[in-house]
Formats: sequence, structure tokens, C-alpha cells
Amino acid sequence: MGYKVKWVEDHLGISRKALRNYERLGLMPPNRDYSDEDIDRIWSIKLLQGVGYSLAEIRELMDNPEADFYKSISEKVVELERKRDDITNFIEFANAIC
Repeated sequence: MGYKVKWVEDHLGISRKALRNYERLGLMPPNRDYSDEDIDRIWSIKLLQGVGYSLAEIRELMDNPEADFYKSISEKVVELERKRDDITNFIEFANAIC
């Protein structure tokens, strides 16, 4: 079964512009009729973006058959925790100034 761009927009919440950007960056082949595999890939991209991966990081992860996803996600958690700690420090400093 083929899925049209409109279906992807309506059911996955991915805009036409985002799909074209995925194509431009090499995350997806140019397409107007998406397969089940394509839908899985689009969903994976959306999920990875949701946990803080950039599109460049996602492409690197998807293009490397030897990539260790679990190591990568563990490193992402550490990175996000570090950012959270930095933001907490900034907030505490700003509150001290107030």
C-alpha cells in the first residue's frame, strides 16, 4: 500500500516541508508515494528528533550500518542531562540576581 504526503501529514504530523527537508538531507529518497518501510523510517526520524537528535545526527546514525544505537542513545541522555544542569544553573543564577 502506498501512502501519500497528505496521509503522512494527517497521521504522523510531519509537514510536506519537513518531508522535503528529509529528502534534501538524504534521510529519505525523493518520493510522493510512501511504502510501509518509508513510514517506519519517517516515524523513526520523528522519534529521534523528539529525544534531541539533530537531523545530521540522525542521518549519521541511519547511514552507518555499524552504528550502536544503544550507545548513541546513552550518550544522548548524558548530553541532555548536562544541558539540563546548565539550564538549572542559569535559572538559579538569574533568580539570585532578581
